Amino acid sequence: MGSYINNLKLKFVIINIILPILLGGTIYVFFRSSDLLMFSWFKFLKIDGFIHFIRKYTVLYQKNIPYYILYSLPDGLWVYSFIAFLSLYFKNKFIYTLLGTISAAVEILQLWFVPGTFDILDLIIIILCILTIMFVIKLNIKENKKWKRKYCLLLVSLFL
Repeated sequence: MGSYINNLKLKFVIINIILPILLGGTIYVFFRSSDLLMFSWFKFLKIDGFIHFIRKYTVLYQKNIPYYILYSLPDGLWVYSFIAFLSLYFKNKFIYTLLGTISAAVEILQLWFVPGTFDILDLIIIILCILTIMFVIKLNIKENKKWKRKYCLLLVSLFL
């Protein structure tokens, strides 16, 4: 039983923490402006040549990718994976619900106080990602195999 629980936890970590971060990071690396701070890190690590080589080809597809995927989805995926990570350590839903609410509030506060540009699509994607991970956490707690298969399909369909 212990290894079954560990396997479930490992799957949860891979699907709900690692993959969303990798997907959001890939979007940034392949399609976002090379003026971002991370590109100076690539230069420091001496992988900037490789990154620019890949970007030569991926930039051709940028115009075919919807705006919300390029500019809103990475933020939502970060919030999604962060809440998933917190759920491993905090069993009190209030803590990770509060942090999800703060993430959405920061986007709204960009209208007045917080540096950045408010975007309603960012807010919608963040809220959808918060609701999705809360649903996934609820299913994970129940450890219901039938629902686990369904939520994996739900996640795939949400992000395609």
